[in-house]
Amino acid sequence: TALHPLEVIIPAEVKPGDPFYIRAPDGLLLRVTSPDVAPGEVIIVQYKAAKNKTKRKKSRDPNAPKRASNAYMIFCKSRRPQLKAEHPELAFGKIGAKLGEIWRDLRPDEKRPFEEQAARDRQRYKKEMKEYPGAAEYKNKKRVLPT
Repeated sequence: TALHPLEVIIPAEVKPGDPFYIRAPDGLLLRVTSPDVAPGEVIIVQYKAAKNKTKRKKSRDPNAPKRASNAYMIFCKSRRPQLKAEHPELAFGKIGAKLGEIWRDLRPDEKRPFEEQAARDRQRYKKEMKEYPGAAEYKNKKRVLPT
């Protein structure tokens, strides 16, 4: 790979031979050892550009059963529209924070209906996974799409 030149001004607090860090234009953090030059002088540093790593998206079978929701997610799904209607000025993230706050303040007896619904949803998911033809591949963490 090609080397890229980068102009660096030696920081005042760095002594010759001491390392310091700079951020390259592509976001790469570079460790530079100060040469025997006075602070404030400009040096040229050669560096290799960062490799563009693209994450591969895990393949998911579109026919696979939908995962079970937990009690908190069921609570959020039921309360989000009401909270959004009461506070239309709140952004999505702020609504989520408010929902978390409300959930923490709920008494156990107030959480029980959501926990029961989550238990039913887990049972549904287990049942659907037993009936699902690709369940063995998913159980073994192999992401294989049926051909």
